[in-house]
Amino acid sequence: MQNAIAFANNDVITVAWSYGQKLERCMGFGVYRVDSKGKETALPAVAVFPGFKRAATDTCEKFPIQKFYWKDVYVRLVAERTGERKFRYKIVPLEGEPGSLVPMHIPQVTSNEVEISSRISDTMHAYFNRGLISTQRISRALQVDPALDDGGSE
Repeated sequence: MQNAIAFANNDVITVAWSYGQKLERCMGFGVYRVDSKGKETALPAVAVFPGFKRAATDTCEKFPIQKFYWKDVYVRLVAERTGERKFRYKIVPLEGEPGSLVPMHIPQVTSNEVEISSRISDTMHAYFNRGLISTQRISRALQVDPALDDGGSE
């Protein structure tokens, strides 16, 4: 059974998929963000094959996602820039050799449509942030170990 599902909050969209069996020759997956108008955008590449270097413009078409789930951490920025808030995701298994991958001749799967929003209901909104990550970065920049900080008492 092939299937894909997406979940959203106000910050990221997580998408997961399954093909119900091992895909022989599959080198990974191209994952495409599809907006409500049908425009497809390949997600950025994160990991690369050994011996390759990633350029800022590389996508998962060149360096595919090698998991069965992914978090689209850039979607909030896209929503803020474009006003587009509803998305679904198309998953394309890729085969071939690193540097020359092509779609496999098997069905592609598409997730449900989700909206990146804080709205849960008319009376409830939930907000998530990455405060822990920024705290760690600021601590490193200030060269402070928050575990050793006594809160300012001397």
